[in-house]
Amino acid sequence: MDKVANFALSLKSGMWGKKIPIIFRPFHEHTGKWFWWGDGNCTADEYKALWRMTVDRLRARGVDNFIYAYSPDNFKSKEHYLDFYPGHDYVDILGHDIEAAWLVLEAAEVVNYRVEEARKIAVEIAHAVSKGLDTEGGLDYEAHRKERHWWVQAEAMVGFLNAYEISKEAHFLEKSLICWDFIKKHFIDHENGEWFWGYTEGGELMRTEDKVGFWKCPYHNARACMEVRQRLRK
Repeated sequence: MDKVANFALSLKSGMWGKKIPIIFRPFHEHTGKWFWWGDGNCTADEYKALWRMTVDRLRARGVDNFIYAYSPDNFKSKEHYLDFYPGHDYVDILGHDIEAAWLVLEAAEVVNYRVEEARKIAVEIAHAVSKGLDTEGGLDYEAHRKERHWWVQAEAMVGFLNAYEISKEAHFLEKSLICWDFIKKHFIDHENGEWFWGYTEGGELMRTEDKVGFWKCPYHNARACMEVRQRLRK
């Protein structure tokens, strides 16, 4: 925890040494069962205590530039979403991975909590994501990892469309459309169906990666297509 605090306190910008705000997403995807803090591996009370202890210790060290994001995986209802929720005093935003560009808002609307703030955050996330978008519509997997993965493309397409719906800024709609163009050109396997996994930093197709999996086909890309279709039909 001290290493995390030291890192947070070291993040400063400009000649005045102002602290840089960071979205901190501890113990994420807790509604899944794959992490030791996940559903079935710890109780809701244990999770809440862990979260609060983490925040309290960081605050005691003087860390005041963390924006704490509560970020479960799939959830079935408002009640399920909030089962492990540690409380308003310990959470700043509601999220769900990189697709937070649109799921932050959806989650806020589900629980009716800080909706207008979530709308602003969704647009800000879309602005940040756009820095990794090239002119052809391809999006970097991470800032330091220039691969192209199927789920990043899918979620960016929805995220940019969501930002357009909120802000009415035309460039977001254009970004969503070029993401779709990139998907059609490079990701959809027009011969055998489904989407390819992605491309290496050198631009080589990842042919040995899974074509279908738990997250691929039934989740990210299929959901993104249905989400876009639903939004365009409004």
